[in-house]
Amino acid sequence: MIAYVFPGQGSQHKGMGANLFEAFPELVAKADEILGYSLHELCLQDPKDRLNLTQFTQPALFVVNALHYYQKCRQQEAPPQFVAGHSLGEYNALLAAEAFDFETGLRLVKKRGELMGRMAGGGMAAVVGLERHKLMRVLEGEGARDVDIANENAPSQLVISGPLERIEGLVAPMEAAGARRCLVLKVSAAFHSRYMAEAAEEFGQFLRGWRFQSPKIETLANVSGRPYAGDIHENLARQLREPVLWTETIRYLLARGISQIVEVGPGQVLTSLFYKIKREAEPLDLSAETDPLSKGKVPSPSVESKEAVSVDPERGATTSRRGADSPTPPPTSLVETSGAVKTSGPGSGLGPESLGSEAFRQAHGVRYAYMAGSMFRGISSPDMVIRMAKAGLLCCLGTRGSSIETIDAALTRIGKALGTAKNYGVNLFADIEDPDLEMALVDLYLRHDVRTIEAAAFMRIQPALVWFRFKGAHRAREGRPHTPRRLIAKVSRPEVAEAFMSPAPEKLLESLVQGGRLTREEAAIARTLPVADDICVTADCGGHTDRGSITTLLPAILRLRDAQCRNHGYASPIRIGAAGGIGTPEAAAVAFLMGADFVVTGSINQCTPEAAICDQVKDMLQGLQVQDTAYAPADDLFELGTQVQVVKRSVFFPARANKLYELFRHCGSLDDIDSDTRELLARKFFNEDLASVWTRVCDALARRRPSEVDRIGRNPKHKMAAVFKAYLDRAAQWAIQGEPGQKVNYQIYCGSAMGAFNSHVKGGPLEDWRHRHVDALAELIMQGAAETIVDRFQQLMPR
Repeated sequence: MIAYVFPGQGSQHKGMGANLFEAFPELVAKADEILGYSLHELCLQDPKDRLNLTQFTQPALFVVNALHYYQKCRQQEAPPQFVAGHSLGEYNALLAAEAFDFETGLRLVKKRGELMGRMAGGGMAAVVGLERHKLMRVLEGEGARDVDIANENAPSQLVISGPLERIEGLVAPMEAAGARRCLVLKVSAAFHSRYMAEAAEEFGQFLRGWRFQSPKIETLANVSGRPYAGDIHENLARQLREPVLWTETIRYLLARGISQIVEVGPGQVLTSLFYKIKREAEPLDLSAETDPLSKGKVPSPSVESKEAVSVDPERGATTSRRGADSPTPPPTSLVETSGAVKTSGPGSGLGPESLGSEAFRQAHGVRYAYMAGSMFRGISSPDMVIRMAKAGLLCCLGTRGSSIETIDAALTRIGKALGTAKNYGVNLFADIEDPDLEMALVDLYLRHDVRTIEAAAFMRIQPALVWFRFKGAHRAREGRPHTPRRLIAKVSRPEVAEAFMSPAPEKLLESLVQGGRLTREEAAIARTLPVADDICVTADCGGHTDRGSITTLLPAILRLRDAQCRNHGYASPIRIGAAGGIGTPEAAAVAFLMGADFVVTGSINQCTPEAAICDQVKDMLQGLQVQDTAYAPADDLFELGTQVQVVKRSVFFPARANKLYELFRHCGSLDDIDSDTRELLARKFFNEDLASVWTRVCDALARRRPSEVDRIGRNPKHKMAAVFKAYLDRAAQWAIQGEPGQKVNYQIYCGSAMGAFNSHVKGGPLEDWRHRHVDALAELIMQGAAETIVDRFQQLMPR
């Protein structure tokens, strides 16, 4: 079950609606006619700095919210069972529920904005980290009987409203009582309080001239947190002077079985609040309730007339039916919004949804500039991908080491669980021994309509990458190149990053065209765009690593990005992320402060209920400290001496793997190894003699690459490497499966971020991995990063 929620004042920003105005020219023209000014100019350019003035903000946001909604209707997305909006956003909810038409809604909002914009003399403050009963105790202790609660945005996030001098005087007492922040908002009046009574009465008189239909989708009212069951006129008038009960609204939705919300409009503030309320409060108990508004039975969506009737006091009654140019709905400071509080001080107004790149969040359809990276052999499982996607977060399915059949089944399961949602990614790992496998995987991803891949371990641009990235590329209506698919390249070296930041090589493009994989138009567009639109700078991390430092790598890649964008004249900058060592809020905060557009976590997600690895390994990971990792040779690049970072506590794997690499370096063949060492390897490492290991290797190669058996067998050095790599491969399988008696041989990819995270959550509810759901880790990292940045700014500010 889904609810659509519409944001209110505070979510506006310059540039909102940029891709929507041209899609709905008739509606935009009608809005300009009603308002008497150009919305396109106001929202995209704001030449007179009026976008943040209430009388302009509210109509602009109503229109942009409406266009976002109509766009969803055109795309035939799943219809909602409920709609709700935060203050101003409630008008968009009623519009979606067909209580009135677009023109009527805009005229109402225009009048509302004018009335609220005329009010003066009051103030508001956001109180973060103080629950209602504690806040009320402060008000009583300070004798602040002239202050009202204006917004209940979350159990620990409230807004107070009253005389400005009084509000300013409450900052210190609120913080002394335990509030993390008490920030005076830059507003002109005490909205949603008794001080709006005059405006509410005038607006109520204005509303009497209009007639509305019963909502056709269950619509929740701000003043009650329950569905409309009575007079729309009364509720909209009351809304000006009464608090926004957003916590109550979300708890009601949770009680009615809502598992997902879709925020329809600019930003992700309400989405962030949804998950915050889920963490801090239980769903309402509705068993004893009969009627939310009029003491009758809980209402169902109306199925009355499909015509929206409005009465304009100047023009008389009109009945609006949808014409050919009207969108078709689906078939069945923050004062008015919430979340990060926007004020004027450095670091203030910062919430988790504000960190990193807005373009990243929009491109991937997620709430945060955050990604849970892939883990090999499917450890980042379909369960993990589905849970993250449903939480509005990005996660990549682990595919390296998995068969095509297994990956196919995983993608089928993800597709069934997520429907049309595409806010997830899939790993594509470089395979220097079998490049045909890369092409086969991309063919599979295209058949499943995967929109995002995470490219890992590529040292140069391969045909499979370009094929995926530019398949379906076309020019949008305004002539700008558009690619429906995204490529996130994980790199640890500047020269590799530069290749991904450049257009695809000409020879490669031509070969893809000649092979029928790209059209001429797709190749032409590829010549104007970088191979990757997201680059993830990977420092010292679990698994494959160059042991780099994020504090040296990230600034260098950012400068390289800027130079490449200038040199190639890209219209949109390439986004740069940070990975490796991101296991605490402080680490994420550092990455964002250095300029990262997004952050990527890895090791910590392995110790979650959703990770496809045995419980024994999760118990081991939960107990790690930052010093409990070591380096060992990588199975896929063994001959080159490439290393991976793995767990060393309670296992012998790192020492044994490094022993094998030393033997490989100093011996010409398996026959050169002395008999005692061969016996040790058979007994402690392989549990069988080396000849039997070679037989198993040949059997496996014969199934995958028959021609390789003779080639490798003829070269004693290659044969030795193949046998030794079999130990590394089995050690990884033993760890995933929890093979009895093989704990000392477990190969567990892991970075020091795991130990840092364990230290951070020690003594709290997330100390036990069984409570560490992957989306909860994302919330903890991002929320904590925002708070860390604000706290550091406040400490640095002169007193």
